[in-house]
Amino acid sequence: MSTPVSSSRSGTAAATYAQSTLIIQAQVVSTDHEIIRHIGVDSAVTVAEFYNIITICFDLDNPEFDRYCCNFGGTTLDPDSLLWEHLQADGDEFHCVVGLWQIRIQLIEIIARDNGTPTALCVGGFGSMADLLFDDFDDHDDFDDFYDGDASSPGGSPGGPGVSGPPGGPGASVASGFAGAIDAHGNPSAAPAGNSGAIDRMRLCATCQDSFDLTRINTRLTGAETIETVLGRTRPEPANLIRRSGILDFVPLLQAIDFSRTPDIDPEVAMMCAVLPVEEDPVQQDAFWAVVLGLSCMSDEEVTDAIIESIVQALGWNKTANEVRALCPNSLKHLRDIGGLSSPVERIEIYRELLRL
Repeated sequence: MSTPVSSSRSGTAAATYAQSTLIIQAQVVSTDHEIIRHIGVDSAVTVAEFYNIITICFDLDNPEFDRYCCNFGGTTLDPDSLLWEHLQADGDEFHCVVGLWQIRIQLIEIIARDNGTPTALCVGGFGSMADLLFDDFDDHDDFDDFYDGDASSPGGSPGGPGVSGPPGGPGASVASGFAGAIDAHGNPSAAPAGNSGAIDRMRLCATCQDSFDLTRINTRLTGAETIETVLGRTRPEPANLIRRSGILDFVPLLQAIDFSRTPDIDPEVAMMCAVLPVEEDPVQQDAFWAVVLGLSCMSDEEVTDAIIESIVQALGWNKTANEVRALCPNSLKHLRDIGGLSSPVERIEIYRELLRL
C-alpha cells in the first residue's frame, strides 16, 4: 500500500484526488466460491462509511454483526480516515472483516467525478453470500441429521441438544432446512452442539439473497429518500415509467446527469424538448421514454437495445428495441433533428433538458 495521501500529496493535487471516484473490486476471501462486487465510490467517504457500503453490496448488513473492522497488514484503519488516504494507486488494497468473512478491497481505477455523481454505486459482480452458507450442508443427504446432532454429521454429538429437522423427513431440501432453523423473527433456533459455525453463518445470512441482484443493491445504496428526491426533479412521464418498471438503476443515472446544471443548448432545442413526445397514445409515449432512458446511458447500440428491451419487458411488453422505436417514429425524428441521437458527448445537454422537470 502506498504512503497515505495526507503525507505524500498536498494543495491542489490532494484536493483533486479527493474529488475522484474510486473503482474498487471487493472479493470475499474463499477457496470455494468467487463472490465479487465492482463498486464506484466517492474517494472522500470515511472508511467507516465505506465499510457500511460493503456490507450492503454483499447483503451482510445484519445489525448483530455490524461492527467496524477494516485493516491492512494487521493494523486497523482509523474509521474516521478518508478512503483516498488508503487507496491511491491501482492495486492498493486492504481488508474488511464482516462477521465470519474477510473481504479483500482492491483499487482498480481512479476516475473524475462531479457533484452529480452518486456517492456509491455497484456497477457489477457475481455470486451470493448464500452460496457460502449452504456449503455447510452440501454433504448431508438427510438434513435432519445435521440439526439433531447425529454422530454421523460433521460436528454432531450423539445425544447432543438439537432442534427438529424440517418437515418431510429424509430428503427434505436444504432450503426447507434453512427455513426451519430460522424463527419468525429471522433468528436461528437452538443450535445443535458442534455446529455453532454453521449457525453463525445462518444468523448472518438470514436475509441473504440467493443470487446477485444489482438493482436491489443500488436501491439500498441510494436510499428511498434520495430516490424520491431524484425522481421528483424528473419529468413525470419518465419518472412514472421508472416507478412502474421497478428499474431503479436509472436513479443514479439521473443523479449523474445533474438536473441542477443549466443545459447549454439553443432556445429552439429547449422548445422542442418541451413538446416531446409528439405522439398522444400512452403506449407510444412509454415507448419514447424507454428509448430516451436507454440512450441516456450513453452506451453502444447493442447495450442500448438491451436496456430498452429490459424496460418494456418490465412493463409486460414482448417487443424488440426496434419494435419499440417503431411505436414513436415522429418523436425520434424530432429528437434526431435536434442532435439527440448524436455522440454521447454532444447529446448529454439535450438529455439533461429533456428529462428534467
